[in-house]
Amino acid sequence: TAAIGKRAVKDTRNLLSEIKRFFIITNNLNKELKKCDVFHLNSSCSKLGFYRDYSCVKKIIKAGKKVIVQFHCNIEDQIVSSFQTKILKKILKIANSVFVINKSSQNYLYDKYSFNSILIPNFINMKKESNNHVYSELKNIVFVGNVTKTKGANLIVEAAKEIKNLKFTIVGKVCEDFSCD
Repeated sequence: TAAIGKRAVKDTRNLLSEIKRFFIITNNLNKELKKCDVFHLNSSCSKLGFYRDYSCVKKIIKAGKKVIVQFHCNIEDQIVSSFQTKILKKILKIANSVFVINKSSQNYLYDKYSFNSILIPNFINMKKESNNHVYSELKNIVFVGNVTKTKGANLIVEAAKEIKNLKFTIVGKVCEDFSCD
């Protein structure tokens, strides 16, 4: 479900483009349903994408296949409407397994829905990996994603201030909640 074409370069989303994208993704899913037994759906939790994700999960389950849903977002920040809440409940009810990328999402699912998700952090644990020789060879660090505190972009800025021998590059849309003080 990744953004491709013009949309990968510039955010050109509108209702018509999202409907078109929905049908392209659904058609691709229909082809893959015959080939695979387990599917991994990575949900960004966007408002329009959430319904698409639910439709895909429902189609996969109806075909008798297994589906793992990974919420690639901070869920509590993204679920802002009663519609999204209803869709989330439906996804949690039918998915075979749910992965989250942060503890706050895991706590949110448990506290609000009594749902046990699996935490798979979206980072490298430097304490575990600090003996790896690769880190001494690093010259450039690139962060790609929405530039927001919930994505940890502020930590990249702090690291760049501390580690002078590395070049840090941040690529992405700068969100309102982010500042480089």
